[in-house]
Amino acid sequence: MVLRFNDKGLHALADYTRLWMNYTIGEMSIDSYSHKIHKGIAAGDLNLQNISVSRFYPPLIRYRSSEYSLYMTTLGGQVELQAEWELESAFLSLFTFPFRGEVLGRIAGLQSEISVQINPSTNEFSIHHCTARFHDFRIRLSGSMAADILHWFRTILGKAMKRKVEETYCKMISEKLLPWLQYQITKFPGYLEINFGENIKLSQSLHSIAMTNSHIDLRMKNKFVTNGHLIETLSTLPSSIPNNGEIFYKFGKHFLRKIIFGYIF
Repeated sequence: MVLRFNDKGLHALADYTRLWMNYTIGEMSIDSYSHKIHKGIAAGDLNLQNISVSRFYPPLIRYRSSEYSLYMTTLGGQVELQAEWELESAFLSLFTFPFRGEVLGRIAGLQSEISVQINPSTNEFSIHHCTARFHDFRIRLSGSMAADILHWFRTILGKAMKRKVEETYCKMISEKLLPWLQYQITKFPGYLEINFGENIKLSQSLHSIAMTNSHIDLRMKNKFVTNGHLIETLSTLPSSIPNNGEIFYKFGKHFLRKIIFGYIF
Protein backbone atom coordinates (compact mmCIF):
# COMPACT_ATOMS: atom_id res chain seq x y z
CA MET A 1 0.00 0.00 0.00
CA VAL A 2 1.36 3.40 -1.01
CA LEU A 3 -0.24 6.70 -0.02
CA ARG A 4 0.44 9.64 -2.28
CA PHE A 5 -0.04 13.23 -1.14
CA ASN A 6 -0.38 15.46 -4.20
CA ASP A 7 -1.50 19.09 -4.38
CA LYS A 8 -5.03 18.45 -3.09
CA GLY A 9 -3.74 16.32 -0.24
CA LEU A 10 -1.22 18.99 0.78
CA HIS A 11 -3.93 21.64 0.52
CA ALA A 12 -6.10 19.66 2.95
CA LEU A 13 -3.11 19.29 5.29
CA ALA A 14 -2.66 23.09 5.15
CA ASP A 15 -6.30 23.64 6.17
CA TYR A 16 -5.85 21.22 9.06
CA THR A 17 -2.67 23.05 10.09
CA ARG A 18 -4.59 26.35 10.21
CA LEU A 19 -7.05 24.79 12.67
CA TRP A 20 -4.17 23.53 14.82
CA MET A 21 -2.40 26.91 14.64
CA ASN A 22 -5.56 28.78 15.62
CA TYR A 23 -5.86 26.72 18.79
CA THR A 24 -2.14 26.52 19.67
CA ILE A 25 -1.14 30.17 19.16
CA GLY A 26 -4.31 31.32 20.88
CA GLU A 27 -3.05 29.53 24.01
CA MET A 28 0.61 30.56 23.62
CA SER A 29 2.50 32.79 26.03
CA ILE A 30 5.71 34.68 25.21
CA ASP A 31 8.77 34.82 27.44
CA SER A 32 9.39 38.00 29.43
CA TYR A 33 11.47 40.53 27.56
CA SER A 34 13.74 43.45 28.47
CA HIS A 35 14.59 46.21 26.01
CA LYS A 36 17.36 48.77 26.52
CA ILE A 37 16.55 52.41 25.74
CA HIS A 38 19.88 54.21 25.30
CA LYS A 39 18.89 57.84 24.73
CA GLY A 40 16.48 60.45 26.04
CA ILE A 41 14.81 61.08 29.37
CA ALA A 42 13.38 57.56 29.33
CA ALA A 43 16.81 55.93 28.97
CA GLY A 44 16.91 52.70 30.95
CA ASP A 45 15.41 49.21 30.85
CA LEU A 46 11.87 48.57 29.67
CA ASN A 47 10.66 45.23 31.00
CA LEU A 48 7.72 43.36 29.50
CA GLN A 49 6.16 40.41 31.32
CA ASN A 50 2.97 38.33 31.29
CA ILE A 51 2.92 38.60 27.50
CA SER A 52 -0.03 36.69 26.06
CA VAL A 53 -2.08 36.38 22.87
CA SER A 54 -5.53 37.90 23.26
CA ARG A 55 -6.73 37.21 19.72
CA PHE A 56 -5.33 35.35 16.73
CA TYR A 57 -6.41 35.06 13.10
CA PRO A 58 -4.40 32.32 11.34
CA PRO A 59 -2.63 33.10 8.06
CA LEU A 60 -3.13 31.38 4.75
CA ILE A 61 -0.87 28.30 4.60
CA ARG A 62 0.56 26.42 1.65
CA TYR A 63 2.63 23.24 1.61
CA ARG A 64 4.79 22.24 -1.31
CA SER A 65 7.12 19.32 -1.77
CA SER A 66 10.60 19.10 -3.27
CA GLU A 67 13.10 16.30 -3.56
CA TYR A 68 14.85 17.43 -0.38
CA SER A 69 12.37 19.35 1.79
CA LEU A 70 8.75 19.97 2.64
CA TYR A 71 8.06 23.72 2.57
CA MET A 72 5.37 25.56 4.49
CA THR A 73 4.73 29.19 3.53
CA THR A 74 2.29 31.57 5.22
CA LEU A 75 0.75 34.87 4.21
CA GLY A 76 -1.48 37.26 6.15
CA GLY A 77 -3.03 36.60 9.53
CA GLN A 78 -3.15 38.82 12.59
CA VAL A 79 -2.16 38.59 16.27
CA GLU A 80 -3.27 40.85 19.11
CA LEU A 81 -1.00 40.85 22.19
CA GLN A 82 -1.25 42.19 25.70
CA ALA A 83 1.46 42.51 28.33
CA GLU A 84 2.51 44.39 31.45
CA TRP A 85 5.36 46.89 31.24
CA GLU A 86 7.66 48.51 33.76
CA LEU A 87 10.32 51.14 33.12
CA GLU A 88 13.53 51.32 35.15
CA SER A 89 15.06 54.72 34.38
CA ALA A 90 17.64 56.60 36.44
CA PHE A 91 16.20 59.99 35.47
CA LEU A 92 12.49 59.14 35.71
CA SER A 93 13.05 57.44 39.07
CA LEU A 94 13.39 60.96 40.53
CA PHE A 95 9.64 61.33 40.12
CA THR A 96 7.24 59.76 42.59
CA PHE A 97 4.60 58.28 40.26
CA PRO A 98 4.89 54.61 39.15
CA PHE A 99 6.34 53.73 35.77
CA ARG A 100 4.29 50.66 34.91
CA GLY A 101 1.15 49.79 33.06
CA GLU A 102 -0.25 47.74 30.17
CA VAL A 103 0.86 47.48 26.55
CA LEU A 104 -1.40 46.35 23.72
CA GLY A 105 0.03 45.30 20.37
CA ARG A 106 -1.37 44.27 17.00
CA ILE A 107 0.71 42.34 14.48
CA ALA A 108 -0.47 41.78 10.92
CA GLY A 109 0.90 40.73 7.56
CA LEU A 110 2.90 37.66 8.57
CA GLN A 111 5.05 36.28 5.78
CA SER A 112 7.08 33.19 6.62
CA GLU A 113 8.77 30.16 5.08
CA ILE A 114 9.69 26.98 6.92
CA SER A 115 11.77 24.23 5.35
CA VAL A 116 11.32 20.76 6.87
CA GLN A 117 13.74 17.97 6.05
CA ILE A 118 12.83 14.31 6.52
CA ASN A 119 15.50 11.73 7.34
CA PRO A 120 14.86 8.84 4.87
CA SER A 121 16.25 6.21 7.24
CA THR A 122 14.42 7.24 10.43
CA ASN A 123 11.48 9.33 9.09
CA GLU A 124 12.46 12.02 11.61
CA PHE A 125 11.51 15.62 10.81
CA SER A 126 13.85 18.56 11.39
CA ILE A 127 13.73 22.30 10.66
CA HIS A 128 16.30 23.32 8.05
CA HIS A 129 15.41 27.00 8.17
CA CYS A 130 12.64 29.31 9.39
CA THR A 131 12.15 32.94 8.39
CA ALA A 132 9.31 35.13 9.63
CA ARG A 133 8.49 38.77 8.94
CA PHE A 134 5.59 40.86 10.20
CA HIS A 135 4.92 43.87 7.98
CA ASP A 136 2.60 45.77 10.35
CA PHE A 137 3.26 46.14 14.08
CA ARG A 138 1.37 48.69 16.21
CA ILE A 139 1.52 49.19 19.98
CA ARG A 140 -0.29 51.31 22.54
CA LEU A 141 0.82 51.84 26.15
CA SER A 142 -1.30 52.90 29.11
CA GLY A 143 -0.98 53.12 32.87
CA SER A 144 0.83 56.31 33.90
CA MET A 145 2.52 59.49 32.72
CA ALA A 146 5.49 57.33 31.69
CA ALA A 147 3.27 55.75 29.07
CA ASP A 148 2.97 59.14 27.37
CA ILE A 149 6.74 59.52 27.48
CA LEU A 150 7.30 56.04 26.07
CA HIS A 151 5.02 56.82 23.14
CA TRP A 152 7.86 59.02 21.89
CA PHE A 153 9.90 55.82 21.51
CA ARG A 154 7.15 53.54 20.23
CA THR A 155 8.84 53.08 16.83
CA ILE A 156 12.01 51.76 18.47
CA LEU A 157 10.01 49.72 20.95
CA GLY A 158 7.75 48.36 18.22
CA LYS A 159 10.72 47.13 16.17
CA ALA A 160 12.24 45.43 19.22
CA MET A 161 8.95 43.72 20.11
CA LYS A 162 8.47 42.74 16.46
CA ARG A 163 11.83 40.94 16.43
CA LYS A 164 10.95 39.16 19.66
CA VAL A 165 7.64 37.93 18.29
CA GLU A 166 9.29 36.76 15.05
CA GLU A 167 11.83 34.77 17.09
CA THR A 168 9.03 33.33 19.22
CA TYR A 169 7.13 32.30 16.08
CA CYS A 170 10.06 30.25 14.74
CA LYS A 171 10.61 28.75 18.19
CA MET A 172 6.95 27.71 18.28
CA ILE A 173 7.28 26.17 14.81
CA SER A 174 10.30 24.10 15.93
CA GLU A 175 9.00 23.04 19.35
CA LYS A 176 5.28 22.64 18.71
CA LEU A 177 4.35 22.51 15.02
CA LEU A 178 7.15 20.19 13.90
CA PRO A 179 6.35 17.35 16.38
CA TRP A 180 2.64 17.72 15.56
CA LEU A 181 3.29 17.61 11.80
CA GLN A 182 5.56 14.58 12.12
CA TYR A 183 2.95 12.78 14.19
CA GLN A 184 0.14 13.52 11.72
CA ILE A 185 2.07 12.23 8.71
CA THR A 186 3.92 9.27 10.23
CA LYS A 187 0.96 7.97 12.27
CA PHE A 188 -1.53 8.39 9.45
CA PRO A 189 -1.00 4.80 8.15
CA GLY A 190 -2.14 3.46 11.51
CA TYR A 191 -5.65 4.71 10.74
CA LEU A 192 -5.84 2.43 7.70
CA GLU A 193 -7.19 -1.00 8.47
CA ILE A 194 -9.25 -3.07 6.07
CA ASN A 195 -11.25 -6.17 7.01
CA PHE A 196 -12.07 -8.56 4.20
CA GLY A 197 -14.00 -10.90 6.43
CA GLU A 198 -13.90 -12.44 9.87
CA ASN A 199 -10.50 -14.06 9.29
CA ILE A 200 -8.75 -11.64 6.93
CA LYS A 201 -7.40 -8.22 7.93
CA LEU A 202 -4.95 -5.80 6.36
CA SER A 203 -3.22 -3.15 8.51
CA GLN A 204 -0.41 -0.70 7.82
CA SER A 205 2.64 0.92 9.39
CA LEU A 206 4.99 3.46 7.84
CA HIS A 207 8.16 2.16 6.26
CA SER A 208 9.61 5.19 4.48
CA ILE A 209 8.79 8.60 3.00
CA ALA A 210 9.77 9.58 -0.53
CA MET A 211 9.45 13.17 -1.79
CA THR A 212 9.44 14.66 -5.27
CA ASN A 213 8.71 18.10 -6.68
CA SER A 214 5.06 17.20 -7.17
CA HIS A 215 4.05 14.81 -4.38
CA ILE A 216 4.97 12.86 -1.24
CA ASP A 217 4.71 9.07 -1.09
CA LEU A 218 4.29 7.13 2.12
CA ARG A 219 5.54 3.61 1.52
CA MET A 220 3.86 1.11 3.82
CA LYS A 221 4.77 -2.04 5.62
CA ASN A 222 1.76 -4.28 5.07
CA LYS A 223 0.55 -6.68 7.75
CA PHE A 224 -1.81 -9.23 6.27
CA VAL A 225 -3.45 -11.54 8.81
CA THR A 226 -5.40 -14.54 7.55
CA ASN A 227 -6.63 -17.42 9.70
CA GLY A 228 -4.20 -16.45 12.44
CA HIS A 229 -1.16 -16.29 10.15
CA LEU A 230 0.80 -13.04 9.70
CA ILE A 231 2.35 -12.07 6.37
CA GLU A 232 4.44 -8.87 6.17
CA THR A 233 5.38 -7.22 2.88
CA LEU A 234 6.76 -3.90 1.68
CA SER A 235 4.78 -1.84 -0.79
CA THR A 236 6.21 -0.92 -4.19
CA LEU A 237 5.13 1.99 -6.30
CA PRO A 238 2.77 1.12 -9.16
CA SER A 239 3.81 1.98 -12.68
CA SER A 240 1.13 4.69 -12.77
CA ILE A 241 -1.25 6.27 -10.29
CA PRO A 242 -4.24 8.42 -11.28
CA ASN A 243 -3.34 11.99 -10.40
CA ASN A 244 -6.72 13.56 -9.65
CA GLY A 245 -6.13 14.77 -6.11
CA GLU A 246 -7.08 11.53 -4.37
CA ILE A 247 -4.96 9.10 -2.37
CA PHE A 248 -4.94 5.47 -3.49
CA TYR A 249 -4.20 2.39 -1.47
CA LYS A 250 -2.28 -0.23 -3.39
CA PHE A 251 -1.59 -3.79 -2.35
CA GLY A 252 0.02 -6.14 -4.81
CA LYS A 253 -1.34 -5.36 -8.28
CA HIS A 254 -4.79 -4.19 -7.21
CA PHE A 255 -6.18 -0.97 -5.82
CA LEU A 256 -8.20 -1.95 -2.79
CA ARG A 257 -9.86 1.35 -1.96
CA LYS A 258 -9.61 5.07 -2.52
CA ILE A 259 -10.36 7.97 -0.20
CA ILE A 260 -10.32 11.76 -0.26
CA PHE A 261 -7.56 12.99 2.07
CA GLY A 262 -9.63 15.75 3.66
CA TYR A 263 -12.22 13.27 4.90
CA ILE A 264 -9.73 11.32 6.99
CA PHE A 265 -9.51 13.97 9.66
